[in-house]
Amino acid sequence: MSETIQLESISSTIIEEVRGILSAQSNLLDGGDITEQQLISPPSKLGPFSGAMKDTWQHLVKRLFRKSMGSESNPVLDLFRSWDFEHPNLSFAKLEGMTKTAIENRKFSIADILDQLTEQNSDDGNGYIPYIENFLFNITSSRFLRNHIQHHVEPDYKLENSRLILDYLNDVDFKHKILQQGKGAIAIVHLLLTEKIRTPEFQKDIELFEKNANTEIRNSMDAYRQRLDQLIWGPKQYSRNDHSYAMNFIITV
Repeated sequence: MSETIQLESISSTIIEEVRGILSAQSNLLDGGDITEQQLISPPSKLGPFSGAMKDTWQHLVKRLFRKSMGSESNPVLDLFRSWDFEHPNLSFAKLEGMTKTAIENRKFSIADILDQLTEQNSDDGNGYIPYIENFLFNITSSRFLRNHIQHHVEPDYKLENSRLILDYLNDVDFKHKILQQGKGAIAIVHLLLTEKIRTPEFQKDIELFEKNANTEIRNSMDAYRQRLDQLIWGPKQYSRNDHSYAMNFIITV
């Protein structure tokens, strides 16, 4: 399978999964903020996108770990040399946290990670950085959600990290974060497959994603309005009498 066909296939899959998770989250929000009770039997469409994010992260880790076996030494590769083969099921999560901490502490940057994925240094790579950054800093929430979707039917399963999952799903910027994560995954896969910065092809993939993934009509203002409507003093609950001043609530979207 050619690189172009692989990229198109992966991009199409991520687009469908983004649309699925946005639709499922939107439906859950119809009754107000999503609760832990609703996570007991979560919609199946919440899972595939989070699974794709986890798989993308694991492929990135494997690439950086393989490079770390060479003679070159730098903060990025030094970190990935620490991958613990004794606990392979924990190592991806461990490196996830270590990577974010290293970036926050300025031990290395997203640009430094990008340099390890490509065959050349180029200012064109700057266009990839925002997507990869958003991917990395939301991957933990996606991973927890994916694990819950996958394991919640198991007899001995106990829901952990419910607060992080709920904060993630109830975030009024959920749609924006999901779209940015999707772009980040496409950016990483693009670099893993090509090992070159190919700006025109990458922009074409991003444009295709934006055209087809962003079909969910709910936006941040819709979320704010819904939450306002749920409040006891919201516009639907207000009643006027002859001894009170009128109040008008105007929401402009």
